[in-house]
Amino acid sequence: MTIHTLENNNLKVELINYGASIYNIYLKVNNNWQSVLSTPNNIDDFIKNDLNHGRIIGRTAGMLFKESLDDSLFTNTNNNIMHGGSFGLANNTFKLSNQSPSSITFETIDEGPKNGYIGNLNVEVTYTLNNDQLEINLKAQANHDTLVNLTSHPYFNLTQEEDLSNHYLYVNANTYKKSNQNKLDGIIVSLDNEIVDYRESKSLNEIISAGGLDHVYVINDESDLKPQSTLTSGNIELNVYSNYPSVVIYTHNRTSIVSYNNNKDTNNKYSGIAIEPQLLQGSVPVLKKDQLYNQKIIYEIQLR
Repeated sequence: MTIHTLENNNLKVELINYGASIYNIYLKVNNNWQSVLSTPNNIDDFIKNDLNHGRIIGRTAGMLFKESLDDSLFTNTNNNIMHGGSFGLANNTFKLSNQSPSSITFETIDEGPKNGYIGNLNVEVTYTLNNDQLEINLKAQANHDTLVNLTSHPYFNLTQEEDLSNHYLYVNANTYKKSNQNKLDGIIVSLDNEIVDYRESKSLNEIISAGGLDHVYVINDESDLKPQSTLTSGNIELNVYSNYPSVVIYTHNRTSIVSYNNNKDTNNKYSGIAIEPQLLQGSVPVLKKDQLYNQKIIYEIQLR
């Protein structure tokens, strides 16, 4: 598996075509490259890992519950579909279609019937490095009406500690989607008086003690120039921007079958945090046949 590298004076990004994935991101600190991700130690473990580190997720991120599946869009409505299905984009080998010193584009065709969807989806993922920002452009077109909700799934650990206890999180959201007891699509509720309220930056230590984050936040205004979320640890800051209306935040709430660069033990709960801008789960609009899906995620990583 070839590692493709983008590099400038501030950031270095390692990409692979399996899952059109981010394998690692490095920030230049005191003239040395320091990883800011929690990622498997080698490519074999990266492919084997079962928590989707660094991968593009789709054709639909999150869980599609069988009770909500439309017969006109799916070949099989008897099962839930998680992260696009067993043969989804995260487990798809993409083709490298374009490369320049600052940009790389991967392409693939998501064959819908393999995962219960009707129709095929052409997917294009472009990574562009610009100063202290890594921009991800996600484009797709289908030959049949379908649901599409693509996102990126790296796990950040800015200071390479064993867990996230010394990380601080801010989220630009007044509400979140609260699941019901059956884990089906829930209702949007206020974050007032909730432990998962991050409208002011605060330590992740409390939520880790309470079982971690796996929450869908509704962004106040995705057109706002403010970051949708900010993660800090030590003197390193990550700002996440997107034109998506929501963000899922997940704090690696279970152990892994492999070890990571920042945590050599497979008993490694809470070793990284995934910040995943996306369409609001349970409210994804139908992408019409031949309509262009075009979304953007930006990771801005810098010293404070």
